[in-house]
Amino acid sequence: MAFALKEFKSIQNFYSEKKHKENVWALVYLLLRYLSSGEGAIQAVQTSWLQGLPENLSEEDKKEASEKVLELADLLLEALRSWRDLADEEGSESVMEDVLELGQSVLIETKEMGEFSALVREESLDIISDLCLVCGVEIPKAGYRKIDLSAFDDSDIAEEVEEWIIALSSFEKAEEASDLEDGFLVLFVKVFLFYIFFK
Repeated sequence: MAFALKEFKSIQNFYSEKKHKENVWALVYLLLRYLSSGEGAIQAVQTSWLQGLPENLSEEDKKEASEKVLELADLLLEALRSWRDLADEEGSESVMEDVLELGQSVLIETKEMGEFSALVREESLDIISDLCLVCGVEIPKAGYRKIDLSAFDDSDIAEEVEEWIIALSSFEKAEEASDLEDGFLVLFVKVFLFYIFFK
């Protein structure tokens, strides 16, 4: 698995022990969004993330918390490089399988699925919004399901948006626990694939 899950769990446990207000996956998605934007953007993410820690945290713990953000950024960069190398060597299908394995491992160990699901859903909506923005297509007030796919000049992006709409809509309509888990895994994988191949 390209993603260093053991190291990630260590970072996750650290922030949990320090009573951070947010789920560490929120930091993962923030970093994925800004990794390609340079050092200044990562520092901004770092500053923003640290505000979620208790004010009475010691200076030593604050320093370590700051370093953990950079550690996670390096971990994600390495994973993205590994997945892209894997795609070159064995094709995108191998990457999809590896990310799915990651998603299944995370799903097994995640206790608060409600919060995590909300994060994945929010990131999925942000990606749909980004794809529409790039092509100058508006998201109707009625919501993402009403996006006019014919308004896209780029058929590949239109197809990508359609896939996101179907995946997110299926997830939101799911009622059975097994369907929710399947929908979650689809979105989880799609988010990573977006940052591996499209960002």
